Amino acid sequence: MELEKMQKVNEILQLCFEINGLEQRQRKYTGEKPTVFFEFSGHIALLKIQIHKTGWYAYEETREYAQPDIRLEIHLNDPYKEIKEYMEECIVYLKELKNRMEKSDNYEHLQQAI
Repeated sequence: MELEKMQKVNEILQLCFEINGLEQRQRKYTGEKPTVFFEFSGHIALLKIQIHKTGWYAYEETREYAQPDIRLEIHLNDPYKEIKEYMEECIVYLKELKNRMEKSDNYEHLQQAI
């Protein structure tokens, strides 16, 4: 069970990297592409994922603090059978977000080519 839980956490992290890439992910650099925050608090075994669907922005840009559209929390101390379904739902959502982003990117590239 612990191995399966770790595999799900790894899959979530991988999807976050695939959505964000490894560069800075802010509206001023990437437009309205989604920004995903992945945070693991080892002292309490808590995994937090925050999703800004149209990108994260700095306070200085708008005089407002960027609030995530979606907040996901997984308490990894909980037994795997209790969190498995929620972890799988998180993975499904992140995959959908990634696919929508990729389709949007392909559309943008097609428009530029025309």
